[in-house]
Amino acid sequence: MRYCILIILFFSLSGCQPDKESPAYSTALQQIRDMIDKGDFSSKYVILEEMISGTIGSIYRISPQNSPIVEWSLERPKKVTKYKGKFICYANLKTQTELSYKELVALTDFENDTDSTSYDVDKDIWLLGVSKNGKKHTLVDYKDADARAFDLYPFVFPKLWEYMFKDCNETNPPRFVLGGYSLDVDDADKSKDSLKKHLEAIRGNIYFPNSDDEYFTESKKEKNKPFFAVLNGKDTLKLVMEETIYQHLYFESTPSPSFFEALPEDETWNRLYNLMRDSTFYFQYEAGKYEKYPLFYSNYDQYFIVRDKSRNCYSIPLEGVIEDIMNFESYEKWRNAE
Repeated sequence: MRYCILIILFFSLSGCQPDKESPAYSTALQQIRDMIDKGDFSSKYVILEEMISGTIGSIYRISPQNSPIVEWSLERPKKVTKYKGKFICYANLKTQTELSYKELVALTDFENDTDSTSYDVDKDIWLLGVSKNGKKHTLVDYKDADARAFDLYPFVFPKLWEYMFKDCNETNPPRFVLGGYSLDVDDADKSKDSLKKHLEAIRGNIYFPNSDDEYFTESKKEKNKPFFAVLNGKDTLKLVMEETIYQHLYFESTPSPSFFEALPEDETWNRLYNLMRDSTFYFQYEAGKYEKYPLFYSNYDQYFIVRDKSRNCYSIPLEGVIEDIMNFESYEKWRNAE
C-alpha cells in the first residue's frame, strides 16, 4: 500500500458535475470565497477537488497551488471561477466535460505565471464536509485529524463522519472503516480484460477510532477469534491482519481462488467494488456462534490499485470515472489540441 500513496492521493476523486450547481458544490464554492475574503490563501489558484459524493454528503479537498493543475496530477480543471483576483479550479474525475488547454490559458494566463511557491500537501490543505442539501458544512485542517493517524484520509477526521457515514458523528464514531486497498496479481498478463484470471489477493487497511475496542481483547484468545471477511455467496475471502500502524489494521486476504473465479465476466471491477463496499464484515463470537457486523466503507477510492510481483503499480478506474485521465498520452493530446 505504501508504494501507491501518491497514485491514490491524486486519483481518488468523485462527485457531481459542477454545471448542475448542486447544493453541496454551491456551498463549497461559497466557503472558498469566504476564505479568500479572510486572506487564507496567498496563492493565485485554489484547487477544489470533490473527493467523495454520497447519499449523505460530499467531502472536498481545498488546497492552494501555483498552477490551476495539481502538481504531479494529470487531472484537468472542469470549471474555473474567478473571485477577487484568484481562480477557484474545480476538479472531479467523474465529470465528463473539461476545459480545453486553450480555454484554461485564456481564463488564467497561467503559462506566464512565475510563482514557484511550494505548498505542504498536509498542512496547506483543508477538507470540507457538506450535507447533501448544502445547508450544513464543516471545515477542517490537518490538526483536526485523529492524532494517532498517519495519512490524512477523510475518514480519520471525526468532524467529517456525519457527512460520510449514516448515524455517525463525533460522539457516535464508526467502529471499523474499510479504507484503501489494492489488488495483487501475478506477472502473466496485466490487461484489464484478462486481469481477473491473475488475481491472487487483496491488501488494504481498516481504520479504527477506538483502540480499546473489544476486538483487541478478543483477538488474544486462542479459540473463536474474531475476524474480518468479504462474502460473495458461498465464497468467503478472509482478511488476515498483518500489522497495526497508526490506528490502521493492515491486512492481506488468504488464498481463495474460488472467490475471484465467482466474479462475473462482465463488469468484474464494479462487482468487486460493490462486494468490498457492501459485503465486508467483522465477525465476533457471541453466545455460542459468530455474529457479523458490516464495516463502514470510506468510498474514497475510485480506482483499483493493482500491484504485480515486482511491486509495480497501475490503476483500473471504476464505472463513471474518466479512464483516459490517467493516461499521459491523453494529457499531452489535451495540451496540444488545436
